[in-house]
Amino acid sequence: AKNTLNECISLVYKLNDEEGITYCEYLNAKLHVLENNYKLAKQSFQDIFKNLNQLSDDYLSIANEYISLLIDMDLYDEAYRVSIRYLKSVEKSNDLYIKKDYYKNYLKIFILRNKSVREDLKQLLKAIEVLEHEIEKTDQNLINETSEDDKNLEVLSRIRVLVAKVEKTINITNLALKNESERECLLEFSKSIEELIDFDEALYVVLTKGDLEIMPVFINNFNMVKTYNYKKQRLYEREFPFNNLSGTIVEMLITTNHEVALDFNETPIPVKNLITEKSYAEEGVKTILAIPLNMEKEMFGCAVFFSDETSLIDQENSLNLKIATKLLEAKLVSLFYQENLRAQKAIMQAAVAELKEGIYFMEPETRKLLLSEELSGFLQLETNVSKSDYEAYINEDDLKIYANVDKFVENGEPYYLEYRIRIGEKEVLISDKARPYISKDGIIKFYIGVIGKLGNEVLLSDEETGIILKEEDFEKHFAELSEKTHDLEFRCTFAKFILEDKDLKGSIYERVINYIYGIIKEHFSDKTFLLNDGGFISVLEINDQRVIDRKIKTILGIADKG
Repeated sequence: AKNTLNECISLVYKLNDEEGITYCEYLNAKLHVLENNYKLAKQSFQDIFKNLNQLSDDYLSIANEYISLLIDMDLYDEAYRVSIRYLKSVEKSNDLYIKKDYYKNYLKIFILRNKSVREDLKQLLKAIEVLEHEIEKTDQNLINETSEDDKNLEVLSRIRVLVAKVEKTINITNLALKNESERECLLEFSKSIEELIDFDEALYVVLTKGDLEIMPVFINNFNMVKTYNYKKQRLYEREFPFNNLSGTIVEMLITTNHEVALDFNETPIPVKNLITEKSYAEEGVKTILAIPLNMEKEMFGCAVFFSDETSLIDQENSLNLKIATKLLEAKLVSLFYQENLRAQKAIMQAAVAELKEGIYFMEPETRKLLLSEELSGFLQLETNVSKSDYEAYINEDDLKIYANVDKFVENGEPYYLEYRIRIGEKEVLISDKARPYISKDGIIKFYIGVIGKLGNEVLLSDEETGIILKEEDFEKHFAELSEKTHDLEFRCTFAKFILEDKDLKGSIYERVINYIYGIIKEHFSDKTFLLNDGGFISVLEINDQRVIDRKIKTILGIADKG
């Protein structure tokens, strides 16, 4: 067919047959579509319509196929320009089929150009197409007895009803969302949607939202979720711990990040009501439609609708609710201050992944620290601490470890450090893990850090500094261990550590030996001995390989930092 068409194209161009050229270009475009070569198909259609401003019914039919191709290629603006160009020709046409297809394409373009509702309205368009197919099937006998015009009018009528309801949903929702208060928006939104779709109750859950101040108000309430419960024209505001979401419809949404429709007549799943903590089946709820609220494909909340009737999750009602909720989502994102919504997401990732003694924020320019209340209590410091004040509490030998923070922050890199810090009259080994929060503009706004306790607390007054057990002490201890070997339950592990740098001499060598000895003693065993060859041997009366590996890894990790 393609070879024959190429021969025909050559012939009609030789004959300068305008109608033949147009028809061959149209057939050529159809072949390219079948080959999924949409770019060449588009070029052929462009060649047909480049000099045409008014179209007959024959050309309008081809124009419909051209517009459909542009829609399939997601070229909505170009499709809009083509459809507007020939709209008057369509209005003059008496062919109802052409009119129907053209207006349907025009409606698709109008919907798909609107990014905020595009995805949900795509489903409505699919539903309309399914509806058309169903009408064609069920009314086949009627079509045989009546004219095609009557059939076309019926389809157009059904489409107009569906589109009119969608338009009404969009208009009413937009009016309801003109408020600049989160609470008023949700209240007016619920009242407006209730006029269109019958539901008994709605629940709006906000998992995290931004604050308009410089630093997010996350420190004290990161584990709380805010809810708005709409019932009988009233809105009830509450807060719940994050753990309360277990077993609720909200937990299902967090897991899937996709809308969930439940009919308890068909699927008696024991889903818990977040407010009452009873199952919905006990409370007589028949259907639930839960829709996630997203920003940048990440869920920050949800809208859940409840009804005693199954009609809530009918295709028409559910699609209209999804469209309305998509508009609500856009409004809430603007109210919640987008940049700080991303910030709180980063904070939650840092804290939830490894929450220990507490979290802190660090300003990258001044290195000033803002401690959470939990961390402030643990370190016995004020919540606002300067860099120099914080360093004053770090063990003098470990200051060189903490000094690496400057290098990491200058490079915008995450860091993990272990160092000793004075807390009251004690000294504690802690882990300090932090990552930068980078805005959309590529600017490091602040660092989010997590501090955890690693070692046992040591009373500063009781430290046995300067006392190093030598090889003769090891010989005595080994003799004591030998007396225990007759006990079958006795277990013992020997670990030897060797200092490889042979160039160290004098006072520097002594300082390094003392430092390494202290690390091994603190993190492996109190029974650590310095041998005459400069190596260390440490004795631990266990043989749990996982514990031993963890201790050795800790020692090597600290030593590697210098």
